[in-house]
This record gives sequence, C-alpha cells and structure tokens, in this order.
Amino acid sequence: MKEQLIEELFDKYDFGQTQGLKSTFIEKVKLLKIDNCGQSRELLYNRGIFLIASGENMGFINNQHIILGNNQYVIIATAQPAECETLMCTKAMKGLYIELDLKRLQKMHSLIDKKPIGSLKTPKNVVTGNMNDEIDSAFVKLMKILLNFEESKVLGDNLLDEIYYRIIKTPTGEHLLQLCCQLTHFSRISNIIDEIQNHLDQEINIDDMAKKAKMHRANFHIKFKEIYDDSPIQYIKKIRLNKARQLIQFENMKIVDAASKVGYVSPAQFSREFKSHFGYPPSELKNR
Repeated sequence: MKEQLIEELFDKYDFGQTQGLKSTFIEKVKLLKIDNCGQSRELLYNRGIFLIASGENMGFINNQHIILGNNQYVIIATAQPAECETLMCTKAMKGLYIELDLKRLQKMHSLIDKKPIGSLKTPKNVVTGNMNDEIDSAFVKLMKILLNFEESKVLGDNLLDEIYYRIIKTPTGEHLLQLCCQLTHFSRISNIIDEIQNHLDQEINIDDMAKKAKMHRANFHIKFKEIYDDSPIQYIKKIRLNKARQLIQFENMKIVDAASKVGYVSPAQFSREFKSHFGYPPSELKNR
C-alpha cells in the first residue's frame, strides 16, 4: 500500500529531480527522495520527521550506524550532517518529510501527560523509531489526502496532529517533548543551533553560545557532545562546509561567495578545510 501510494504521489507532483525534496499541497509536508546509489555521501538534513514509504538507506551519523527502511521513521531536532548510501540501487528511498512545527509540538505538550523533567535523559539530535500500526495508519492516510488538493486543505492539519501525537506516545516521543520544553538542556541548545543556522556568516563564540543557553561553558560542552557527538566547534564547521557545498552545487553560487556566506573570511582556508572534510576541493563540485 505505502509503495503504491508514494509512486502515485511522485507522479501527481511530477517529481523530476534525481533526489531531494518537493512541496505538496500541505505547506509543512514535502516529498522526499534519496538516491545515492553506489556512493557514500554526506548530506545536510534539516529539522523534521522523515517517514519512509519504500527503499532502504544506510546512514552514518558520526560513529552511529543506522539502516532505514519502510518500517522506520527518523526525527531530526536540528540541522544534522549525515553520511548515507542507498542500499538497493534499483530503488531509491522515498517517503515524506514533515518540517517540525514547534507550535504544534507545544500544543501537544500542553494536552498530554508528561514525565517530570528531572527524569528525562538528554537525547541525541537524531533518533530513529519503529513504525507501529497507529503511525503506519496515519502515514497512509496522509499520503492518500495529499493526492487531492481539497482533502489536503481540509484534513491535513488534523492528520499532522495525529502523526505528532502517535510518535510522541512512543519511546522516542520524549525527543519531541524535550524539544519544546524550555527547561531542558536539549531545547536550549537546539534553540542556539537554530539561531546559528540563520547567522552562519557571523563570528560564532562558544562562550556566547553557553551564555545564551544559560549554562556554564564546561556543562555546555558536555551536553552538546551528548546531543551531537561532536564538540560545538566541530559541529559548526560541518554545518558551514555542508551549507557551502549546497550553495555551490545546487544554487550555482561562486566558491568565494559561498565561503563568505557561511563565515569564511579566507577563501584559501575554506578550500583547505573543504578538501580535508569531503576529500576533494570545492572546484570539483560541478563534476559530481
């Protein structure tokens, strides 16, 4: 059922891209296709819920190895560089990407029973969960209404509420609840990362980040590493380099302009760090 529906959706929305995202009748919902057959490639994924309808993908998030298929979903709290490779070369991974809506999360947070904050463990930035019957049913209903403009506009909001609720009630649901609760380290650090995402061209000071998160520098480093498996400096460098690569490769921005856009004053330093991270210089992007 899911595989048939996702193919109908790709036809309906004329998904002609090799891979990526495409808008649907519901603003926060996009079609998703990842097709890196034969390649292992780091991509920058934005905050959202990924529901997989077909295909299978192997991913590496730092040292964490995950295999995703149509029995899993993924939650990403803030932007995350992840290395992935499509396992089934004749079948790209396809599904839906739902942009995380903090207002919707806060509404859910106000309506359901919650565990005491002190009992919550700081989660990772990326978590995966297994589909249950309730989530799977809501996913199928969402794909069905996306085939029709009127049904999407009338029923879409309630269906998104149901998907959020069904996921929140699973063991991985704490991930979402902590994201919208300002009392958690996870939420405070995630908010800082959101702010940085919009100001990559500006100087980023770790002490300022800790201060904005209302945390001591040492504790900020510890909690940051728990969430992202990287130090703040390592994480920011990855975000900057991945963002620059997207600007060069998909928006045809000049290398020097992309470097400046993400905060590099020296194009030479940018090229060195780009090659060190990805294994090839930015000048080769057009050939990939």
